[in-house]
Amino acid sequence: MLRQTRVVIDLAPDYDIDLVVDGTAIPDSELDVVSETGRFTWEPGPGKTFEEWAPGFHVIEVTWDRVIGLPDPGSLRWRFRVQ
Repeated sequence: MLRQTRVVIDLAPDYDIDLVVDGTAIPDSELDVVSETGRFTWEPGPGKTFEEWAPGFHVIEVTWDRVIGLPDPGSLRWRFRVQ
């Protein structure tokens, strides 16, 4: 179902992220994290910050930084529309 489409962020291992959806920070407890591969996944669902993608435009913002070794911060923002 499109209204439950996942957001997937792939980084190298040893990074952490902050995810913001439509201006609302997503709690770490809602992220599925595979730290060995650096994959972070989030999707709307029951009991989560957003239960589904509402029709219209959405903005995803992710910031990251290395948690082991030298800092390596970065960010990315993208926008998409659900019909």
